Amino acid sequence: MKLQKKTLVAAILLATSSLVQAGFSGNVALTTDYVWRGISQAGEDIAIQGGFDFEHESGAYAGVWASNVDYNAPGTVETDLYFGFANALGDFSYDVWYIDYLYPDNGAINFDEVGFSVGYDFKVISFSAGISSNDIIVENDDIGTYYEAGVDVPIGSTGISIAGHVGKYDLQGGAENYVDWKLGVAADFAGFGFDLSYSDTDLGNIDIADKRVFLTVSKAL
Repeated sequence: MKLQKKTLVAAILLATSSLVQAGFSGNVALTTDYVWRGISQAGEDIAIQGGFDFEHESGAYAGVWASNVDYNAPGTVETDLYFGFANALGDFSYDVWYIDYLYPDNGAINFDEVGFSVGYDFKVISFSAGISSNDIIVENDDIGTYYEAGVDVPIGSTGISIAGHVGKYDLQGGAENYVDWKLGVAADFAGFGFDLSYSDTDLGNIDIADKRVFLTVSKAL
């Protein structure tokens, strides 16, 4: 969200949870910065986000998600439409998805993406890895490929977890490849989710890709 709800570790945790409770759900969030793959999408400002999901007991899912964005260009809203299939075989899990990133007030920057991730839950720690490819707008609509890996460490039964993430974006069409990384702490309290994260990239000459700390407060509906 750019599948923020599907940061790789989150996708794995979703896949390993019981899919018996299938149906509709919603979510809303307020974040001090909308950061996707290490780069601010909201002009380093506050973003309001939310969406709706449907999950079938088979593992199939679909949904819509939206956020305000600021690229110093036409386009103030991002709307993502997505579907996929996530499931688990014991402690091993997988997720395959398609996402269509839409910008209603600037269709020229619309793009789509397909991705696949796998993970393994060791109970005291979970590992995950994935790859996705998209038809992003990089000069001649060339393909970008994103490789990522993540780790999630729950702190006993406290409801608190520590997550780490690293990704590499290989971009064509003359754009600069880069690496991003993130470290965060997540907790549930009073029915709300709290996520405090540190993010950075090796794109040192771009302000919106510099190191930053951001807080996200979310609520499942």
